Amino acid sequence: MSTCQYKNTKEYFTCEFAVHDGAKYCLFHDKDYLKGDNYEKNKKKVAQGFDKLYSNHPKGMPFRFIGFCLPQLSFEEKPFCESIYFDDTIFYGPINFNHATFYGLVSFGGVTFSGKAHFFGTKFREEANFEKAKFFDKAYFNGARFYDKASFKAVTFSNDVHFSADDSHIFGTTFCRNVSFEKSTFGKNASFHTVTFCKDASFFRATFSNTTYFFRTKFCEVANFNESVFSNKTDFRTTYFCRALFRYVKFASEVYFMNVIFKQNTLFNYTIFEQPNVTVFGLRDKDMNPRRKYLVGCLEKSEHDWLKTNLSGFDFILPYFNMSNVSFANSDVSRVKISDKVKWSGSDGITIYDEEWFIKDKLGKGEKSKKQSIEERSGENSDSKIEKSKEYESPNLEGVISVYRSLRENCEFRLRYDDAGQFFIKEMELKRNYRQVNSGYKKNHFLRKHFSLTGLYYHLSTYGESISKPIAFGIIIVGFSTLFWMFHNNPVGEPFFLSIHSNGLEMARTDHNFINFTQIWNNTHILKTFERSLADFLPLLSMPSDTKIGVIDFLVKILGGGLTFVLLGVALKKKI
Repeated sequence: MSTCQYKNTKEYFTCEFAVHDGAKYCLFHDKDYLKGDNYEKNKKKVAQGFDKLYSNHPKGMPFRFIGFCLPQLSFEEKPFCESIYFDDTIFYGPINFNHATFYGLVSFGGVTFSGKAHFFGTKFREEANFEKAKFFDKAYFNGARFYDKASFKAVTFSNDVHFSADDSHIFGTTFCRNVSFEKSTFGKNASFHTVTFCKDASFFRATFSNTTYFFRTKFCEVANFNESVFSNKTDFRTTYFCRALFRYVKFASEVYFMNVIFKQNTLFNYTIFEQPNVTVFGLRDKDMNPRRKYLVGCLEKSEHDWLKTNLSGFDFILPYFNMSNVSFANSDVSRVKISDKVKWSGSDGITIYDEEWFIKDKLGKGEKSKKQSIEERSGENSDSKIEKSKEYESPNLEGVISVYRSLRENCEFRLRYDDAGQFFIKEMELKRNYRQVNSGYKKNHFLRKHFSLTGLYYHLSTYGESISKPIAFGIIIVGFSTLFWMFHNNPVGEPFFLSIHSNGLEMARTDHNFINFTQIWNNTHILKTFERSLADFLPLLSMPSDTKIGVIDFLVKILGGGLTFVLLGVALKKKI
């Protein structure tokens, strides 16, 4: 009697089962034995044979069902005390591991699930491997718990996949250690509703073809979505991110980041929002605010300063949307919907994370920059190593300015002109305070900072955002002009700078327009000086015929009145 010719060099497995009637493979490795019409005819025989094999398996030895072809089976609530390998197995019918417990390592690498795969409430005590598995029907991992590392790298989910909560499970799947879905494909709906990722979670280069739910999901460490593609609706509402990476991600349809908590740095660099009008960052309506009990385990005491809680202590209402740790460098958010109740970084509440990152890294302030390599903790394969080598440099000066410009355009598009003005001020302040040099970036010196055109624009009108500054500037110009002419004998004559006729402070009147301090108490004299100053200041007001116009008059009219009204016009245009 000959033996089965099946070999799996990858797993160093050789089948030693006997075969009959000159067949090449045993009934467990013959792919045609359960195909097509043979399935109904042979499924009972294969199931009985497998049950016998499983029951007679020696204790303490790992199960090696590598390359098996199996019909519908049920292992519901069964404990697997030894490691078990189903690598390259084909399940032709539905498979049921509901509430089973795997105490050893379990591997479903390269497995084909032709029917529905049920892992409701399954417990994986050791490492679980589903790499390159193919799920052609629906897959259910609702309420499953992975106590050790789990790998779903390059998995194909052709149908719906559920890791979420359901009627029998209050919470979704829990991943206690690192989990990877790198390069996985989700062909239909993918639900991660109320899933808890206690450690790093990698969705690097994952493809989501249909609706994707991360509603009420907790990412307690790094969530890596770099280079992923979301082709349909994506829901991140009420999700908790400790750290998150969305670099080079493409959102082809609507996406919601509503009532989300970004606890630490979250990078949306080079991210594409193809439908920005249905891309939302912000708060939900008060009457729609969800219960936040699931967040209690992740929040710290300090966060309760900005989280309001009711008497029960579990129903959190966010008073504002915290974007202080979010980077949009090299991403266009000019049309994205951003809530008006947003808190950015800095003491002013409108400084973006990119500016702080730029100052810390490029200007060497504070500790030495870590160059944002937080993705290094996600994944171990060759693709991950490529990711590790991409140290995230902080954005350059123009990059930070472009984010402020994009946010300003966003506010203008949403008719929030006051907020747009604040972002414009931040944009201009960067230009005033810093500049690029050959060796990098440096702060501008005092004279360049305060007396350049940008510096004067700031001091005179806060870049056209202040109405009070131009008015104050105009009052000062008129005041100094009035004071200047008060010290002259004749306030309508030409100014005289060459001679002071004085015996102390007592000045004699002369026919010349000498400086004369005795006139400053004369009300008529004061009125004439003010009249001349005001005529000089107002651009369209003509001078009295008896006034001798000089250089001073042109300076007051052009640099004083003209500049004041231009700045005031710019400010009023922005405010009205």
